[in-house]
Amino acid sequence: MTIGIWSEPSGDWLASAYDFLGHRVVRLPAYLTHDALMRGEVEAALIPTLSVLRDPDLYTVSLQVGLVAGAYPFMKLLIRDGLDKIKRVAFDPRYTQEVLMTRIVLAEHYLAQAKFTPFTEKTATEVLEKADTVLWPNIGEAPNAPYQLDLGQEWMDLTVYPTIWGLMAMRRDTMDVEKSEALAAILDAPMPLVKPKNEAQEDFWDTHFSGRIDDFALAGLTATIETFFHHAVLEEIPEVPFFQSTDHTIEVENEDEKETDVADEED
Repeated sequence: MTIGIWSEPSGDWLASAYDFLGHRVVRLPAYLTHDALMRGEVEAALIPTLSVLRDPDLYTVSLQVGLVAGAYPFMKLLIRDGLDKIKRVAFDPRYTQEVLMTRIVLAEHYLAQAKFTPFTEKTATEVLEKADTVLWPNIGEAPNAPYQLDLGQEWMDLTVYPTIWGLMAMRRDTMDVEKSEALAAILDAPMPLVKPKNEAQEDFWDTHFSGRIDDFALAGLTATIETFFHHAVLEEIPEVPFFQSTDHTIEVENEDEKETDVADEED
């Protein structure tokens, strides 16, 4: 099977694992895996979770394997003047999921109503000079900053659970039992070797990363969905298009729906 995996360092384990099992692995930036999947350039791909939640009808996703983590050194907030002085945040607009998570974290944890300013390769120098905070994807040498926040750790502090950053997906209705098992086979294979580039990445692979979607990961997904909905990132609570052999999908209920159900039972 041809499988698209993020070219960012966070995709290294999944890429190594699928390559080890003989699949053809195509490394792509996280913001390009959706297009590659829809164009048929790959049969399966690691898709940012928010992309799946916003357009669930486009995908069928594995219920067993994904990119799961709490602490996440691959997306950091680099802060120049202090946590109480965050006024202007520079960001790469291609990382939509992480940008929106940052907005929520800053509002919830630090009461920051910062202005977010996008940068591109052409405008990076100018924008970064004016910003006091940068949301930095770990894809190169980061700007110097006296303060740093790990976005994954901040998000886990908010939702209590680890986050599913990406889901292994195929185009809608193209996944079957054989393909689902092929995607999940890496969970029973020997752990592939990943070469960390620094101590933070070494700690991530040893301590915080999992490729398995377990009950804690699903609880984290539920908490993330509810948080996104509360902050209007999602217009409604979606049905996550997980593949199951019974062709059943898992629906996440919000608290209002749960309370309504209880009231109906009491009546």
